[in-house]
Amino acid sequence: MSTTSTAYFVSGGNRGLGFGIVSALAKRPNTTIFATARDPTKATDLQTLAKSNPNVHILKLESASVSDAKAAAEYIQKTTGGLDIVIANAGISDSYYNALETPVEVLESHFHVNVTGPLVLFQNLYPLLKARQTRKFVVISTGLASIKSTPELFAGAPVLGYGTSKAALNYVARIIHSEHHKEGFIVFPLNPGWVDTDMGRLGAETLLGPGQRPPVTVEQSVEGQLRIIDGATAESSGRFLSFDGEEWAW
Repeated sequence: MSTTSTAYFVSGGNRGLGFGIVSALAKRPNTTIFATARDPTKATDLQTLAKSNPNVHILKLESASVSDAKAAAEYIQKTTGGLDIVIANAGISDSYYNALETPVEVLESHFHVNVTGPLVLFQNLYPLLKARQTRKFVVISTGLASIKSTPELFAGAPVLGYGTSKAALNYVARIIHSEHHKEGFIVFPLNPGWVDTDMGRLGAETLLGPGQRPPVTVEQSVEGQLRIIDGATAESSGRFLSFDGEEWAW
């Protein structure tokens, strides 16, 4: 495999927004995409995509699993020798409670997947990113992670587990930026919008009522996100950006 191809890593690439990103990247010439799934044998859509696009490689990755992340890094090292862009997309939002009712295990499960998972990825993929010049590490966040904006825009929404974990993820991204921007790393959280995926529809029906759907399509979000990621420069690093070109407050 040519080391001149642009190498992407997309976690949670088997469904929803992640699958949309992988599908869009697969159409680009001279690219190699490493897409992860918790159980590749059940990632039927991703398997179908990979069969018709030999530039797509499917890797097993349970979020926050150090052994899975190490195995993925070893495979990538043998395949391309490096990574240009990592999109830490895998995340969960499956519980809706207010502060008084949030079970401890809900908070812990969201932090495990949404915070620890991306950090483990950075720790294990860092040498692969450093082997290339692009060095972009992007974490998929949410508008609910904005401490300033959430009380104004989402007052009363019972999303403490999800929102808190994504705010912590933003902090992780900011710290990685501060520690590695002098090495040429471009690191930032990216708000994909409220996207019409299974996860997004569950949120819409829970918060807004039966039959309600999020306002942003997968295609709109993916197009906007990739435009931001493609155009990201050193000035983008350490900022909280959005798929629509806006910058969000922390």
